[in-house]
Amino acid sequence: MRAAAPLRSHLTALLTTPPRLRDPAFRAASGGLFRATAPHLTARYWLRARALPAALTHALGTHALNAGLAPQDAPALYALIPALVGMTCSAPLLAWVPCSIT
Repeated sequence: MRAAAPLRSHLTALLTTPPRLRDPAFRAASGGLFRATAPHLTARYWLRARALPAALTHALGTHALNAGLAPQDAPALYALIPALVGMTCSAPLLAWVPCSIT
């Protein structure tokens, strides 16, 4: 997803950096996350604003469960992770094809 692309360089920091306001890596990563998701701070509302197909919205919302929260409670980051971790999708017959999710 294009909305997630600016966060690619911040993914590791977003998942591993403790929330310390004096840490430049945390500030840069959280600023990027805010720019990509604002004003939709939960996975549910961010996905709704994207107007994605229902099946894709459901799949990405289900990924938010990895945060241990329902999509309406999980941070929007958890809906973005699938787009951030790779640009390939598995297609039938185990073929790898480029993703073109917009």
